[in-house]
Amino acid sequence: MGNIGRTLMLLMLVAMITRDALGKRTCFVSLRLKTTKGHFDRDIEDFTTRAFLGSCSKVERDCPGRLLEHVSNIFGPEVNPMKGDTSINMCKLFGMEILPEHNPDVDVKYKASSCGNEGYMGIGNLCCFKCAAGPYTFYHPINNCAPTERPAWCLPA
Repeated sequence: MGNIGRTLMLLMLVAMITRDALGKRTCFVSLRLKTTKGHFDRDIEDFTTRAFLGSCSKVERDCPGRLLEHVSNIFGPEVNPMKGDTSINMCKLFGMEILPEHNPDVDVKYKASSCGNEGYMGIGNLCCFKCAAGPYTFYHPINNCAPTERPAWCLPA
């Protein structure tokens, strides 16, 4: 085996070691809706981050640091304040009518795998009407949870 062969073998070995050293860690994510009716928790898709030798310090930064972007990617760009399609998608997740008088507030909970780091990030109020149209149910957002009357076309579901 010549110098080129040894160099290639060494480069392949370094690449394999480096890949293994950049361990994946998972950021477990859930939403918590707090209202006067109680607390409602829903798991959402988790995300992964890479850390050298599985370092917790990087994961402890990445989990809360990438949280808002992650929630926006799932539900829509208008997360804080919540409105439009983002509100509709979150209301579907919780499956309930959420009115301003319920004093609703949504937090995102995160937990860094095997690092013991967890916390909450408040992302704002979530309000919507749950409407029925024949056999169909859909959600109508109440932007900024401003007190408002139910639209005439939105029959209670």
